[in-house]
Amino acid sequence: MRGRMIAPPLIAIAMVCGAPPVSADDGTARLPAGVQAIMDSPAYQSAQWTYRVVPLDGGAPLYSAGGSHLMNMGSIGKLYSVGTWLAMVGADWTTKTPVFKVGGNLVLVGKGDLVLGGRQADTGTLGYSVPPQPDANGIPGAKPAPGDPLAGLNSLAQQVKRSGATRVNDVQVDDRLFHRWVAHDEVISPIVVNDNLIAIQTTPTKKGEPPSLRIVPDTKAFRVVNKVRTVASTGDLDLAIVPLAGNVLEVRGTIPVGASPTLNVYHVPDPATFARTLFMEALERAGVEVSADPLAANSTKGLPRRYPSRDRVASFTSPTSKATATLIWMISHNYGANLVTCLIAVHNGSKDCTDGLAAVHDTIASVGIPDTAVWLLDGAGGEMSATTPEAITT
Repeated sequence: MRGRMIAPPLIAIAMVCGAPPVSADDGTARLPAGVQAIMDSPAYQSAQWTYRVVPLDGGAPLYSAGGSHLMNMGSIGKLYSVGTWLAMVGADWTTKTPVFKVGGNLVLVGKGDLVLGGRQADTGTLGYSVPPQPDANGIPGAKPAPGDPLAGLNSLAQQVKRSGATRVNDVQVDDRLFHRWVAHDEVISPIVVNDNLIAIQTTPTKKGEPPSLRIVPDTKAFRVVNKVRTVASTGDLDLAIVPLAGNVLEVRGTIPVGASPTLNVYHVPDPATFARTLFMEALERAGVEVSADPLAANSTKGLPRRYPSRDRVASFTSPTSKATATLIWMISHNYGANLVTCLIAVHNGSKDCTDGLAAVHDTIASVGIPDTAVWLLDGAGGEMSATTPEAITT
């Protein structure tokens, strides 16, 4: 595997952790006074800063301190994983999510499309808001992702209808592209709809009354129960989604009068079953009847190893790899970075997503970064992943 990883033209890295202060490296300038003043402020008295700023032309670093120190990398890790993926597949790579007719059933095959028509994919530029939808539970101000998250499934369902199908026995989702992988407490799957989450936006009404709930996507995959109260404007904003038995999501807590609409999300534990229900609902809207229970668990039992092209009845093309990578980097999309790590493994003939991490380390070595300078434990830079400023600016 060869090819330089893609990174911004000028990179400044600042990582913080408890430790003694680090002085500027030899041969580099002191930071501007305003920047230094922030770093010296009381909030960071027990912190250590390491950083390195280099010009695009590869000249000597402008600013550097602790450049060889191994530090917790956070989302900088996405430069390694997504950059490796782009180096492997190029900027114009796309994938097609197909639907096949197998006996009396339809099979939706997950191929690793991160958005499946959502996020205004038809415009060529994937939409987003900041803070991003997946981080809504931890960062206030998030909104549902722009666009219709069901656009891809609706297109596939309409194609099935145009193929002449009016009734099928069942729907199966083939998620066997790679093995199940849990990263950042999310199940990474080759089938992704709406970031594989339910987004619930709560808007206050009158004091003492339940607020209104907007649920995205609109589906019967989960039954949402509203246990929230609207309280006085001086009251607490305290919301949580609690999963209960029977695919029930109970929204609990309080929201004050006058508060902005507030988003909470629930990451689905079984993406294939979620996609199966959503696709069956899309088929119903398109006029294709499905006999099976839409809320039953997905099964891959009996699916063939390969599908003859003559059995394909629908297909949906993903955005380019450049558009997908841009989205991941712009909003620090953890799910997307872990998904492309799995796609790296698949590209190299493996179904084990951790083999994608091994391939990232191979790429790192190919551009002259010592293996000891990068500890990548998932594709998003989470857990105890670590790197050095010198490594990330190589």
